[in-house]
Amino acid sequence: MVISLDKMAVSLPKTLAMMNGDVSHVRMVTLSLGTCGRVVEMDNGQRIPIVKKRERRLFLDECLAVVNNGEYERILYFGQPSDAQSFPSNTVLEVDCAEGRMLEGPAVSFCRRGVWDPPRLLCVQTAPCQEVPAEVGRTIVYTDNTGNQKQHQSNLTVNCTGRMLRFGQSRSTCVNGAWSPPVAHCKENLALRKDAYQVSTDYGGHASRAVDGITNGRYDSGSCTHTSRLGHNKWWYVNLGSRVLVQDIVIYNRQDNDHHTRLLNAKVRVGDHTSDVTLNQLAASVTDTAINPIHIQLNPAIEGSIVSVSETDHGNPLILCEVQVFGELRDGFGLGPGEIVPHKALQGGTHPITHRRTTSAKLEWFNVITHQPIQMHSTMGCFPFIHGSSTEFSTLYAVMKIIQGMMTSLGQKYTVITFDLAICIKAKRIQTRQPGEFANTVIRMRGFHIK
Repeated sequence: MVISLDKMAVSLPKTLAMMNGDVSHVRMVTLSLGTCGRVVEMDNGQRIPIVKKRERRLFLDECLAVVNNGEYERILYFGQPSDAQSFPSNTVLEVDCAEGRMLEGPAVSFCRRGVWDPPRLLCVQTAPCQEVPAEVGRTIVYTDNTGNQKQHQSNLTVNCTGRMLRFGQSRSTCVNGAWSPPVAHCKENLALRKDAYQVSTDYGGHASRAVDGITNGRYDSGSCTHTSRLGHNKWWYVNLGSRVLVQDIVIYNRQDNDHHTRLLNAKVRVGDHTSDVTLNQLAASVTDTAINPIHIQLNPAIEGSIVSVSETDHGNPLILCEVQVFGELRDGFGLGPGEIVPHKALQGGTHPITHRRTTSAKLEWFNVITHQPIQMHSTMGCFPFIHGSSTEFSTLYAVMKIIQGMMTSLGQKYTVITFDLAICIKAKRIQTRQPGEFANTVIRMRGFHIK
């Protein structure tokens, strides 16, 4: 259909006017026409050039090319030339945002009855991400090293040092001011190589295998526990050696010969009881053994020194290939169930006898003073591994002095456990018969104050 448009007013009800390739959806609009070459602005905001009347035609269902005001790096019309002025119905529109911008809302638009749906794809200005705060045992490598603010779409990689294990994805991307996925944390496995026990042992599957640091799920690898098949109430537990606010427990299940289902409905508990682990607080029940490892998040966290796994399924053994425990260490020493927690006095940087300040700002003194008879099956004190400017102020020297004093006074044997980040002292079967037997004389720990 050819229409003659000259110096007059024309009403176009609910149609599309194509003028020299420019198409606009018009509901009830009046065009006040001028001379050729001029641009007329319609009531709906569209601007249409005036051309020769023989080029004026009406076309239904076509959409105009999108105007780029700098927010787009590229505009794509699938199946159509990108330099066309109009596009048929059902054309799919997609854009690439310019640098420093990102899509907000729909990612594509469709030509429907002569209009784009949605009308416009939005590319908004992006915000930078802040540098991630430092954490012990975690190193972060950024692809953007320009400053504390990291550009949109830049990446970071998380690495954990020493005995720390990563919680979360190793790689995160800056997406409009936030890291996605959230930046991973590095946590220490507090159950690693700690004392472990179980109700019985078969096929050489000792309890210690679940805390040996090996997560291989094949039993023939020699790293999985195995109790007897007989009886009910099969249990396994690890003594963390100190009270811990447990936040996460990770269990590596057996993976060979379809034996993973044996752990279904097992109970995981945290507390301080060892004679009957069912008295400890229930943290979770295993409801899905198809996934490995089984990650249990405790919300809220549960405090205790014992983490146990137990089941009541008659005829099947309890098998664990690794149990990892993560959380926050609580004050000073971990005592066994039913034991009396000794009073702990921190001297605040002064010598506990002379009360003079120490020569090193980092050096602190710790006293453990008992006010009634106690029996400690195990106890542990840990100090950050710091190489001092002189031998006297190094952690290793301080720990050796502690051990020397303890062995001289009690004649007991002590174990020193060296980690990448700390040195720990573990003492077993210490008994006192009189109140105050330890007071100010035996357990005087010279170390570094852990804030």
